[in-house]
Amino acid sequence: MRKLHGVFMVVLCLFGLSASSALAAASVEYVGPNPYFGFPSTGGTGALAGQHAGAATIEKTFTSLGDIPIIIHSTPSAGVDILHIDERVANNTGVDWTDFHFLFEPIDANPALNVAFLNVTNPTGEWTNIMPGPNHLTLLGSVPAGSIFSLSFDLVISSEVGSYDLFGIHQYPTVPEPATLALLGLPLVGLVLRQRCRSSARLARS
Repeated sequence: MRKLHGVFMVVLCLFGLSASSALAAASVEYVGPNPYFGFPSTGGTGALAGQHAGAATIEKTFTSLGDIPIIIHSTPSAGVDILHIDERVANNTGVDWTDFHFLFEPIDANPALNVAFLNVTNPTGEWTNIMPGPNHLTLLGSVPAGSIFSLSFDLVISSEVGSYDLFGIHQYPTVPEPATLALLGLPLVGLVLRQRCRSSARLARS
């Protein structure tokens, strides 16, 4: 009887370890430039200010209208993992922003991988229209030059159980001038096309 009790306790301990590892399955690996993964930082600098199981705090300073990506690793996937992210973003570009965008791009990931942005909150109140969608998030409002906004959200990562997924989230502001929007549109179209090409290549290999 004692042996059975001992085996039962070992199983419980192993289950507890696997459950806790599932909670910590997703983490932020890099903020800003990382040439190895081909994610240049064209908008400024960023840093991982803190991270613990299931949550990360990120600080970014935009000095131009470009992209400051983050790279996330999920090892291994529990099927659905949630990573809570808090961000503080400084607008040092010299122009007021009216939009801010998040765009998912897989790097080395299962073709079934998808992300969703849930429970998005903007405590500092700049973004009056928050529009989450499959693999992207758009914020509309007004962030004056020289100001800092904060944002919190749950990144819900869906993939096959046990898969090791690596992916990026592009983050970039836009402004209302038509000429600037046209210039920004070219690299953003490139990001979308690159994402589609990578998805097609993965499907061809599978």
